[in-house]
Amino acid sequence: MRISALLLALISASPVLACGADTDCVLGDRTYRIAMPEGYDGKTPVGALVWSHGYRGSAAGAMRNGSLRRMVSDAGLALIAAQGVDGSWDLPKGPGTFDSTGAAEFDYFDAVLADAQARFAIDPERIIVSGFSAGG
Repeated sequence: MRISALLLALISASPVLACGADTDCVLGDRTYRIAMPEGYDGKTPVGALVWSHGYRGSAAGAMRNGSLRRMVSDAGLALIAAQGVDGSWDLPKGPGTFDSTGAAEFDYFDAVLADAQARFAIDPERIIVSGFSAGG
């Protein structure tokens, strides 16, 4: 009985601990994904490219982009794929968000960077941000 309870606790805790390229890193009601560079030693701080998908895209879709992942990894960077709400971004003067200040997105990206730095060895002095279409 005790072993099954321990196993259940480990299984239920693992999604929180195990996030990466194939699993969401959860931040409240938002998520992101991250891929460390190939051959990463798990200790040495690395820079990161934060990537924002286009309209109706996803962080999972960005991680499936082999060319993007390879390019970022070859540069020795982690790829952090941001996830918009329902595949969209809350952009100032954007479609359906014309009156927005974008504050929710700024808060989200601040939280992504803080979380990624806490979970992984991300060098805060070597972070660049890019994206596609509405994410750019």
